[in-house]
Amino acid sequence: MNRTNLGTISFSGDKPACFGTIFVSNRMGCEEKSRLIEEHSRVAMAYSRAASALRGKAGTRSAEDQQALDEARIKSQKARASVERHIAEHGC
Repeated sequence: MNRTNLGTISFSGDKPACFGTIFVSNRMGCEEKSRLIEEHSRVAMAYSRAASALRGKAGTRSAEDQQALDEARIKSQKARASVERHIAEHGC
């Protein structure tokens, strides 16, 4: 498993960035970072559920299904980027 330490958290996983797991090693910290991590977790889980639901529809999924999955993936990637940007800018 790949793991890169960034301050008090680390990102790990061999999957695309939107699926990586964020590990928090110090719960006593920045409230904004905590909020961003929770948001990332929420949208990443939504993407995972959407991908799982479409896995069973291989060959029969609609363009709307694919668009919804793509939007969930992008939302997850943006949420993860927000966490990474906050850590880089805030140093927490």
